[in-house]
Amino acid sequence: MKQAHVTLDDVQDIAFDELHIVDAPKYEERKLGKPKVLMQGKHLRLSSMPWPLAPDRGFVLVQDGPSYESSVLEAKLLNLHTGEVLASLRTLYRPEYRVPGIAFGEADVDGKPWEVLVHASDGQIVPLWPVSRDRERFVEIHAGTGDAWVFERQAAKDGEEDPYPPYRYAYWGDLRKAPPEPKEAFARRLEWDAHTPGGWLGPSWQDPAKAPLFLRVDDFGDDADECAKVELTPDGYHCVPFATWAMADGWRGEVRDDQPPVMSNAAKGEAQVLELGERCVIEEVTLDPPRAMLRCKGFDGWYLWSPEKVVRVPRDLLLGIRSESRNGHVLEFSLEQHPGEIEEKWIDMVSLRAIRARGASNLVPLSADREMLLSVRGQTTELHVLDVSTGRSHPIPFARSSCTSVGVLAADLPLAIGECSNETRSSTGTALVDVEKHAIWQMSSVQEAWVNPSERSMIASVREREKTSIVRWSLD
Repeated sequence: MKQAHVTLDDVQDIAFDELHIVDAPKYEERKLGKPKVLMQGKHLRLSSMPWPLAPDRGFVLVQDGPSYESSVLEAKLLNLHTGEVLASLRTLYRPEYRVPGIAFGEADVDGKPWEVLVHASDGQIVPLWPVSRDRERFVEIHAGTGDAWVFERQAAKDGEEDPYPPYRYAYWGDLRKAPPEPKEAFARRLEWDAHTPGGWLGPSWQDPAKAPLFLRVDDFGDDADECAKVELTPDGYHCVPFATWAMADGWRGEVRDDQPPVMSNAAKGEAQVLELGERCVIEEVTLDPPRAMLRCKGFDGWYLWSPEKVVRVPRDLLLGIRSESRNGHVLEFSLEQHPGEIEEKWIDMVSLRAIRARGASNLVPLSADREMLLSVRGQTTELHVLDVSTGRSHPIPFARSSCTSVGVLAADLPLAIGECSNETRSSTGTALVDVEKHAIWQMSSVQEAWVNPSERSMIASVREREKTSIVRWSLD
């Protein structure tokens, strides 16, 4: 394997600039046609989880009352072109697997509640097992490939303090078929939340990269350092050390004892030894594109690695409350320096540059990618759209005279929905904008909405007297 050594002489300071606000391009006023009514009922709302799970599919929740706290009676999978109900669930959970197009929930099977998997494309329901507290089973899904593994926690036998093995598992290769019985021994104890999205160390609905899927291990044996994580593969699983990270395109990072971190790619036959200082550790990674953040003794900031170069991120850029974009491409740090005085900083993990702004706030922290919607101090009737890759932002004007403030109802850029409010915070109207085509559509208020840039459509719930309508607008 070809090996290169990266030293501090090779490291560059991250390029950063202040937010640059430019004049708004002219936005063309357009008119929406009559919407298609997809579904009607007394109390309906759109699922808050991401969509579509498959092209033009989404869940509508049927509730027993008008508020968000009202109990959900049913979750209906809707064809968002025709209004056809493809599947009905008693309970919906884990509806976040957009690449394989699946969700989990509960449904009645032969009159009894079962945990089920539903395929969004055609509504096929695959029964998993009866809802039971006597047996704990769960499914691990690779969000980028759709590979799945079934786990069952083992019960301790008489005289046993801890069961061995802690779990049995099976690889589930065809999600259209019933899951296999978990028979293979899984000899490692997983951390209590390892089978929740926050416990994964790999692809998720936010970043469904084709990168390895790790689970955290909760073992304290002699080999705990060498088996702090397990990597799941269709052929089984194997241990990896705590300081091993995997990313897309075949890149892996590893730190051994007091040795410098090594970033390697077996498929490309390349390795980079990062000689950046003492006691360097990999703090976290972005899966796709492959990026890694490192800390080293004697430097308060980060070193941000990419296969092409390493940049130095000073500590002052990292101060504040942290959030990130949906796919991890943008990191955000919001710092209140004085009461009401906010400083926002964004690090673009793709281009390896940073933007800093005073008096601007990100309105949708889980932005879709490298564009985001901002509010700017003193400009309450405008939204601003920021392109993080250039540092340029321009306002999106809202023409309603009764509008004293603007919020964001839904966003999947380049489409976004802004909601105007008056001085009493009552909604005075809604506007859909296309920041790429510089178009704006004014409309009456809606309860909730989804926007779909690929379909160029909007789905909304509209409350009318004693009923709620789920409607679809096409923008072309």
